[in-house]
Amino acid sequence: MNHPHTLILACQAGDQGAFRPLVEDYQQKIFSYIYSMVRDYQEAENLCQDTFITAYEKIGTLKDPAAFSSWLYRIAHGKAMGYFRKKKLSNLFTLGSVESLSKYAGYVDTPFDSDDHLFERNDVREAFDKLSPADQSLVLLRIKEGLHHKEIATVLGLSQSACQKRYERALKKKRKHLGFEREMEVPSENI
Repeated sequence: MNHPHTLILACQAGDQGAFRPLVEDYQQKIFSYIYSMVRDYQEAENLCQDTFITAYEKIGTLKDPAAFSSWLYRIAHGKAMGYFRKKKLSNLFTLGSVESLSKYAGYVDTPFDSDDHLFERNDVREAFDKLSPADQSLVLLRIKEGLHHKEIATVLGLSQSACQKRYERALKKKRKHLGFEREMEVPSENI
């Protein structure tokens, strides 16, 4: 298997076949991220495909191959936000019906999947849904996708410190909604 950096450089040099391994490496993560936002399997598939088409068309503009992952998430984020603008939805992250979620349960991770299924609880889901769309996206990228604040800042077009402050504020809001009275320390990152 080739290193992503090598594949990206090959794509930029015109090797069309070098893009397929990149799609294979990132497709599930990008699909899962988009699905977590749009909660519609078919739309998530379409937006994921659009993300990779745009990435393929624009890969020549990527200046730092090491930033490919953040760059790709930024494209995916833009596609999802474009979908919502077109649909003029007022609530960007509504909880899909149980039937819709269970239909694809074997194929799609739901937001905040974990071994103990903590985030499948209704109270946690309700707390998540009360966050602003921007904060929901930030929390998804941090907790579900495992990105660091520096990467999230790149995806969302924020400074790293603003990203970290918004994340801490979102967690405080979530804890407040869940009824946690005591302040919990939010782990900081120096990355």
